[in-house]
Amino acid sequence: MGGRRTVRRGLVVALVLGFTVGLVVPVGDGVAGAATSPWRPPVAGPVVRGFREPTDAYGAGHRGVDYLAPVGTPVGAAGPGVVAFAGAVGGSLHVVVDHGGGTRTSTSFLAEVLVAEGDNVVVGTTLGRAGGSEPGSGHEAGVVHFGVRVGERYVDPVRLFAPGDLTDRVRLAPSDGPAPDPGPWVAPADEIAGPPAPDGGCGAVVDVPVLGSVVDGVTSAVCEAVDWAARQTWVAVQVGLWVVAGLDVGGRAVVRRLTPVLRRVVRFAATLSAAQRARFLSTPPGRMLRDLYEIGQRAVAAFTRECSDEPVAARPSAPRVAGAEGATVAEPHRVMAVAGIDSHTRADGHTFGLDLDAIGVRERDVTWFSYAADGGAYTAPETERDLRAAARRFAEQLRTLFVADPTRPVDVVAHSQGGIVVDWFLTHQYDRHPERYPPLTTVVTLSSPHQGAPLATTVGALRTAPTTRSALGMVDRLGVGPSTGSRAVRQLAEGSAFMRALWSHPVPSHLAYVSVGGTDDVVVPADRIHVEGAQEIVIAVDGPNDHSAIVDDPRAMEVVRRALAGQSLPCMTFEEGVRSATEPVVLSRIEGDLGPALVAFTTVGT
Repeated sequence: MGGRRTVRRGLVVALVLGFTVGLVVPVGDGVAGAATSPWRPPVAGPVVRGFREPTDAYGAGHRGVDYLAPVGTPVGAAGPGVVAFAGAVGGSLHVVVDHGGGTRTSTSFLAEVLVAEGDNVVVGTTLGRAGGSEPGSGHEAGVVHFGVRVGERYVDPVRLFAPGDLTDRVRLAPSDGPAPDPGPWVAPADEIAGPPAPDGGCGAVVDVPVLGSVVDGVTSAVCEAVDWAARQTWVAVQVGLWVVAGLDVGGRAVVRRLTPVLRRVVRFAATLSAAQRARFLSTPPGRMLRDLYEIGQRAVAAFTRECSDEPVAARPSAPRVAGAEGATVAEPHRVMAVAGIDSHTRADGHTFGLDLDAIGVRERDVTWFSYAADGGAYTAPETERDLRAAARRFAEQLRTLFVADPTRPVDVVAHSQGGIVVDWFLTHQYDRHPERYPPLTTVVTLSSPHQGAPLATTVGALRTAPTTRSALGMVDRLGVGPSTGSRAVRQLAEGSAFMRALWSHPVPSHLAYVSVGGTDDVVVPADRIHVEGAQEIVIAVDGPNDHSAIVDDPRAMEVVRRALAGQSLPCMTFEEGVRSATEPVVLSRIEGDLGPALVAFTTVGT
């Protein structure tokens, strides 16, 4: 554990230092020494949805702010007062505190209430715990809604936490006017004004959704530039800052200095044209903002996704006709297991170390996919060839299962490159003639580079210079891992023609698709495992090499078993959520910059 903790700390140090070095604007107007408010936000997380005053008493709007708060987070009183209400309304839990003078605060959608009506509270008194939700309201588990009323009027809660007198801030300031600067821990959703992305474009950043598919080149840069101009951009960046501030490397002090600077940089980026923003996003400050933006989105997705810790259920079975007398029996779904690059058929017939007992699958129900042309035992070099051809073989082997038993459903579990083989089949072959294949229900991938592998990208960069290309040749001669010049490695690079074509069609919507990654996976960083429409989870894998250890890691196998049983994925701890948001982004940045840096270093003076 000590070694893993050291690695994590090193990654976080790199993250914070990278942010600091990446800024090329001065940081002289930090918030240190500013006056403070006597009030305190109910939780330490940032605001992920801001206040919008309704047009009338019954009109649409958002009568408060939503704070990011992982399930189980203690929720405190914003100020001294008396509990006026504590209980359920419409199936969700709320606490209202009367602070006197007509001011009341409400904390809503709690998982547990720990006070009762009439209780006296002070600043920070625990009112309950986060984790409740209200279906259809946009308030999911993972946020706490906080509102402030003066009389019967709802006002913007961020005013409560600015220095000065509450009467001056709330009673005399119109709610649609500019709010006082709330400091680095509260981010009004409307702080960065700008138009949403046009229809047919990249899509506005609304309520900080998880990142969509990564596309290549100028298109990607322009799309990201449009997103930077959207209203919610600063919210995602602020969440990223909050995550960094919670890390044990002095992050809070660094973030306090960076926050006002980053706010100005985001405002500056929002004033640029699309072409100018595309160029800006390739500079050190722009790249830093992109990383913070991604960290923020990943954190929100991790803490607000649907989850459950209910016991694992049995895998589903399907009725089928069997035996000479045509008796109907129930058989569990078959599983097609697909290994990655550099795998081979072992003596036991398996192709990778998937723990069948842990996922509740019998040996006789598994078919091990073969990269060989004849579908038999295969060797490692056969995994390095064209991935389109591998997808055709996958289709042929599924077809064989269909002919043998047309009604028995098939689930797929794939590791690493195996997930990309399955992706190509699903997006380019399956929908043409689904009737030719057995019913497909669930696909689970383990550490698959659905958005490309940064190491493959680095290898491609190293092959552009004579010195580094020669070094790669030496590595290949050692016979460790796949050939760096193989077709499969070239196809797995981010932005390759293969990866661009891969997502030209979506995964069939009827499939339950789950993508699993490891927090410290250096082969496939977990910010590259995204599949549009899929459930996604990043776990702390127990082993020296996350990429290889994930196939039999107990936590990963629990995820696979739940997915195959059609259950919700397990809930994450706070530490898992923070790590899954930060470490993959840092790894991708380091690996993505490694190739060009080495090429530049070896060509200096030549």
